[in-house]
Amino acid sequence: MPLGKFRVIHRVELNGLHQLLVYADDVNMLGENPQTVRENAEILVEASKAIGLEVNPEKTKYMIMSRDQNIVRNGTIKIGDLSFEEVEKFKYLGATVTNINDTREEIKCRINMGNACYYSVEKLLSSSLLSKNLKVRIYKTVTLPVVLHGCETWTPTLREEQRLRVFENKVLRKIFGAKRNEVTGEWRKLHNEELQALYSSPDIIRNIKSRRLRWAGHVTRMTESRNAYRVLVGRPEGKRPLGRPRRRWEDNIKMDLREVGYDVQDDIYTDDDNDIYGGGGGGGGGGVINAHAPTEEKDDHKKDSFYEELERTFDQLPRYHMKIVLGNFNAKVGREDIFKPTIGKESFHITSNDNGVRFAVLASSDEVEDELDINSMWENIRDNIKIAAEQSIGYYETKKKKPWFDEDCCMIVERRKQAKLKFLQDPVEANRDNYLHKRREANRTLRNKKRDCLKKN
Repeated sequence: MPLGKFRVIHRVELNGLHQLLVYADDVNMLGENPQTVRENAEILVEASKAIGLEVNPEKTKYMIMSRDQNIVRNGTIKIGDLSFEEVEKFKYLGATVTNINDTREEIKCRINMGNACYYSVEKLLSSSLLSKNLKVRIYKTVTLPVVLHGCETWTPTLREEQRLRVFENKVLRKIFGAKRNEVTGEWRKLHNEELQALYSSPDIIRNIKSRRLRWAGHVTRMTESRNAYRVLVGRPEGKRPLGRPRRRWEDNIKMDLREVGYDVQDDIYTDDDNDIYGGGGGGGGGGVINAHAPTEEKDDHKKDSFYEELERTFDQLPRYHMKIVLGNFNAKVGREDIFKPTIGKESFHITSNDNGVRFAVLASSDEVEDELDINSMWENIRDNIKIAAEQSIGYYETKKKKPWFDEDCCMIVERRKQAKLKFLQDPVEANRDNYLHKRREANRTLRNKKRDCLKKN
């Protein structure tokens, strides 16, 4: 069978998503029913034989995903002479996928793998030869990445979050040890609050939320042809079953944004490959717009529509004290004199490209400059700092230069400094003797200069 027929399957879509997901030699096929999967698998097996490849039946598994656990299971699926076993879960690209599409099993596996990694370095974490800072670095670079692999796609419940906190606290107690009661002299375990104060870094749950938000921003900036973006904006067909709906990944993102002070008012604005996300701070601190502009080779119509949408989003945000526009504008801003009042005189590029001109014009428009005047803001901050310092500690008068400290003193002090640096870089006996000699000479010269000056006065 020709390979071209295998490629046709790659373009077959199911609810807006590809039925064939391929990464290196890992292939994952999707289908609405077992018959569709069987037909696609037959094409895959025949196409693989045509180019000299074989499908390994021991590593290939078959799974039916459904919330209904009473559904009839086939046990195995046969494709020609090959028989594929039906399983309830399997690993794909390091992540555990279950037949009920639940992340609890994946989090459980990650905690178990983290425990195995923790016990492998347990002696290092309890060693008295290593500092606590070095032990924390071992935890962050060796153990924590194992636990948080793929956490950007998790939707953990409160129970899973508590299990993750328990795991991290166990590691931190091994690192920081016990605490002695000064009154009774007894040793006790550190409380959770004491551990977090000693750790002085975001805990494992905040780490997960930070990575999840970073991945969400990355996906929203993808083009429409990317599968991750299709999953984000796509809507599945059919009806939800009875009962309380599960918390979706998108719901977690909105909750994370509200926790950091952003009121999610709108979703994602898209225009071909333009992405603009706007959010206003609920506490009145400011508004943030995250944008991804078209590339330089796009036509003017797409660029005009992007900046129109950007200005419209900018105007929709409440009139806070500050509005921040960030993202990737694909712009090269040069050193043209016309843009110096807004951009400044320092730039990596000499001339601006088309996107750079559009971006500079937007930044120098009256609406933006009226909203945020950097110079006046810094002048107000500088004046307030001066007034507060004058009222609290007063002016500090710089010490006048000693009258006896002349150029000869400067030269001899400089020679002493160079001798010390040479000794520190190459601590041999000759450099040490030279440094001691220069130091005695400098001290003697400075002492004599000061004595002569006092006698004259």
